Amino acid sequence: MSGGVITAGWIQAAPTMVLAVSAFYGLANWRKQILEQRRIERAEACLIAADDVTKAVRAIRSTVFLSQDDVDAAGSLDEATRQFEVQAVQRALDALEVFHHEYRRASFFMDMPVPGTDQELDECMHTIVTPFRLMRFWERQSSPSNPHAREQAAKFRGEFLGLPAEDIDPREPISPETTEQRIRTALNALEDKLLPVTGGKRKPRS
Repeated sequence: MSGGVITAGWIQAAPTMVLAVSAFYGLANWRKQILEQRRIERAEACLIAADDVTKAVRAIRSTVFLSQDDVDAAGSLDEATRQFEVQAVQRALDALEVFHHEYRRASFFMDMPVPGTDQELDECMHTIVTPFRLMRFWERQSSPSNPHAREQAAKFRGEFLGLPAEDIDPREPISPETTEQRIRTALNALEDKLLPVTGGKRKPRS
């Protein structure tokens, strides 16, 4: 009799146990899906931010297009050019700050490249911003009686724009500028890590 009671109890409890097990596995699967979705979102946001940094950095060194209104508002072509460059550098720094934020969030969910793309882009930006600030400094010192200042300003402008050095051999082909090479390498490493997470594929870069 007691055996029958126990058996009946197990039969009554079985549906509850099945529901509990199903709920446990359902919750675990739900959590897994949520985490995977976050991984994808963080990877996508990081890749977009990295692309924005690249575009902003290239805009710094691109040809300056100014309208007559820009020149008139600035007072001269030189001043309009200076204002354009200052704004372009600031946009690149702002884009880099956003990238750092997204990169850190993504690193909570997945492994990131070694060396870190964030550090690489930081160093690349440093190689651009430092000569830019030195160029501005020497431009302010420049005068007809100070040819050294003009020479220094021209030197740092060349570094800022990534122009080849004057003492290169003209018979040799000019390789891509070092900073540009580092940026491409860093972005490729980032895409190798994050594109498989998103299911996307690398787009050719100009």
